[in-house]
Amino acid sequence: MKLILASNSPRRKELLSEITKDFSVAASTVDETNIRETRPEKFALLASELKSKDVGDKNPEAIVIGADTIVVIDGRILGKPNDINEAKKILSDLSGRSHEVMTGITLYNGASGKMIASLKTTRVKFKKLSLMDIDDYLQKVDVLDKAGAYAIQEYGEVLVENIVGDRDNVIGLPTGMLRRMIDEFTRILRSE
Repeated sequence: MKLILASNSPRRKELLSEITKDFSVAASTVDETNIRETRPEKFALLASELKSKDVGDKNPEAIVIGADTIVVIDGRILGKPNDINEAKKILSDLSGRSHEVMTGITLYNGASGKMIASLKTTRVKFKKLSLMDIDDYLQKVDVLDKAGAYAIQEYGEVLVENIVGDRDNVIGLPTGMLRRMIDEFTRILRSE
C-alpha cells in the first residue's frame, strides 16, 4: 500500500527514509494556528489527525502519516516563533529548565476510514544560557520554522544538557514508534 508523509519537513522526510524508502510527500494545508485545543497532548494528536485526513481524503488508497511536534513548558505550548525577538524570549524561557517535546502521529486510510494515533513524549533539559549563547545560536540556525525555537540536530549541544527519551522525537518523528504503528496499521487494513 502506498505510504504518504503529510509534511514538507526535510527533517521528517529524512527520518522516515530511515524506516522506508518507499514513500511520497504531500504537504498538508492544515493551519495549526486555527486549532483551538489548549491541552498539549490533545493538541498534538488533533493536529496530526487533521493533517493525515487532509491529505488522506485526497489520496484514499494510501496510508497517510500526519505528525505534529510541539514543545511544552509549564503546561504551555511553545509554537514556532514569529520573529527573532520571540525566538530569543522562548530560548530564554527554556534556559536552565526541563521541558517536554511531544509528537502526535496519526495514520489514516481514506478508503476504509480507519485511523490509529499515538503520542510520544521526550524530556529535554537545557543548559543555563547567556544572552550571548542565545544570540550565537540564532545566528547559526534558522529557527522560525521550528517549535520551541530550536533544532536539536543543529548545534543542539550548545543548548541541551540532557535528554530522557527518544531523540528522533525531538527532531520531529519518533521512528521506533512510527515503525510499530505502520506494521500494526498495515495488519489492520489487510485483515478487512
